[in-house]
Amino acid sequence: MTEFVQYFIECQNKTIIIYEEKIEEINENYKKIIEQEFINNLITYEGRKEAIIKRWGLMYNTPILINDKICFIKINDNIWVNYFKIEKITKESYIYLSGGGYIQSNIKYRSLKKKIEKIEDILAELKIKK
Repeated sequence: MTEFVQYFIECQNKTIIIYEEKIEEINENYKKIIEQEFINNLITYEGRKEAIIKRWGLMYNTPILINDKICFIKINDNIWVNYFKIEKITKESYIYLSGGGYIQSNIKYRSLKKKIEKIEDILAELKIKK
């Protein structure tokens, strides 16, 4: 997974990863793929998740902060978008991505805005800039 990943879709036995220039379909559960990305960055998914929960109290849909270029937030039942690729969000819950394209979230605008603000707080404390 590279910094060009825009979002991924979790399916039953596969994961569809959408990059700026290509789409990759992997016959693995997204959790295995994400865990490998964490291992590549010398951390574990559970360790990072537990730290975020303890430090910031996020219990549900905890952001998946892999590194300073990839941080996934859940925007639909099975879609996780890379925070660093979000250009803007509209009141209708459309999420416009850098590199073109958009996704409509099933999360209400205010809730989506709060999720993003919480991620920005986390990133600011970690001194990670968008």
